[in-house]
Amino acid sequence: MKLFAKRTLPPSLDCGPWITKALTTAGGHLFLHSKGYTLFFDKGSTLTGYDCDVMKEACARAGLPIIDSRALSRNEALEAAFSAPVAAVGVSPTTQPYHSLSIAPIEIVAAHYRAAGATILNLTVEPATPLAAPASSPSRMSKRRRSARVMTATK
Repeated sequence: MKLFAKRTLPPSLDCGPWITKALTTAGGHLFLHSKGYTLFFDKGSTLTGYDCDVMKEACARAGLPIIDSRALSRNEALEAAFSAPVAAVGVSPTTQPYHSLSIAPIEIVAAHYRAAGATILNLTVEPATPLAAPASSPSRMSKRRRSARVMTATK
């Protein structure tokens, strides 16, 4: 008698069509995080859930790129998420240099997560290069801060 049978997705939740769509979409991938998974399968389209190991196995068998960040600590995961560019899924990437506010190819995003300690499957990733700082225009708040610094420095 088996107490714990291997879990599989019920037929009503068969993810095969979404995995197939992700395979045919540029940048389609599975992202595993501490709270579950997100399958990016088309422009602006995602599928989320909590049964990570079953989905990871199905996507790995299909050859879909997988970024598994579950081994990262909370601080490492947050640092990686806020500093990595967004993956270009079904859209054209922005021009280089890539930074935290740009849309980059999945290989660049995966390299960033691999440098943070995440596991990457079904994707050849080059070593990560440092990302550029986001281009920003000076805001009124930064001008105020600058003038406050100047005033305190001259006193």
